[in-house]
Amino acid sequence: MMKNKVVFLIIFLILIPLAFKQVFSEEEYLQAKIFVKSGNREFAFMHFNAILKDSLQSEHRQEALFATAEYFFQASDFVDAFSALKEFLEEYPSSKMRIFALLYLLKISQIWDKDQLAKDFEKQIINYKRIVLLFKDAQEYECTSPLGLNYTLRYYIDRLEFYSDGKLQTKVYY
Repeated sequence: MMKNKVVFLIIFLILIPLAFKQVFSEEEYLQAKIFVKSGNREFAFMHFNAILKDSLQSEHRQEALFATAEYFFQASDFVDAFSALKEFLEEYPSSKMRIFALLYLLKISQIWDKDQLAKDFEKQIINYKRIVLLFKDAQEYECTSPLGLNYTLRYYIDRLEFYSDGKLQTKVYY
């Protein structure tokens, strides 16, 4: 009987901190979303970053990781952006945001004048989703990022154009 109580106590002491981390993570996520809606990306970043630092198991880790990478890129902190984007691709290879992570990595490679690295990312982008445009001039894909940026991908017969908040970021030719 005493042995069962000790085992129960040990399990309880292990699970309580995990439960608090989940509650903390959820609260941070809700705060981040409030700041995204109000247009305050700096405060949103702080909350997304807190999710990453406090909980590896958060259900919001994917969004938080991408949002922090976006923020670093927007702040021209390309070293941290590159690192976060590579981590994002490794952890979430099937994410719907994968193509945008690859496009950011391409852009950083171009900024750094790393031609071979840029060519590698271009190849990954081209091979990511082959779309044959037989009857249309273009196909468009739009989404809003976790940090509130509006992305548009325009697939043409010979190229892909990546826009962030309406501004052309880069073109990839096939």
